Amino acid sequence: MEPMSHETVVHGVDPEASVAENAPLIIAARVQDFLQWEPFLRDPSRVAELHQMRIAAKRLRYTLEIFAPVIGGVIPTAIERMKVLQDLLGDIHDLDVAAPLLLDAARKAMKIGKKAETWQEADLLSIVGLCGLCRRKQVLRRTLHTRLRSEWRRFRKEKLIEALCSGAAAPETKGDSNAVVS
Repeated sequence: MEPMSHETVVHGVDPEASVAENAPLIIAARVQDFLQWEPFLRDPSRVAELHQMRIAAKRLRYTLEIFAPVIGGVIPTAIERMKVLQDLLGDIHDLDVAAPLLLDAARKAMKIGKKAETWQEADLLSIVGLCGLCRRKQVLRRTLHTRLRSEWRRFRKEKLIEALCSGAAAPETKGDSNAVVS
């Protein structure tokens, strides 16, 4: 059973307050949702958890994009880093979906070959091709996971998460503090 990402309920949002006043509460909740998946980055076999991290990354990024015009600060930089992480997590997920399908196709081709009356009837070229493709996907996934961990270390080293949650993403004092994002 695949673990499901649960969005953190955002407490304290005031419907009478400005977007800029409520944004830090909402951003902090989405950050919390995203960070819950951090422990699973070390283990490349945690397919379901990395997929859930991707979903949480999308939610955080889209939240940041909504508030960027009002908040500013480190948000544009955080959005760029989130895009990189989200893309890597998405590419990894695509491989996690595609590779098993390719492997199943190779198994079916081998089963058909096993049932053939003579070995010459087996579609060895397809079997070898599918196995080679699976191997390339496996190597690519390892490479992407290594890159994901490297980008994650960079992301954490830049302390963007802490800045988003500490007020470095606090509203800029220009313009109307009651601005509404449309």
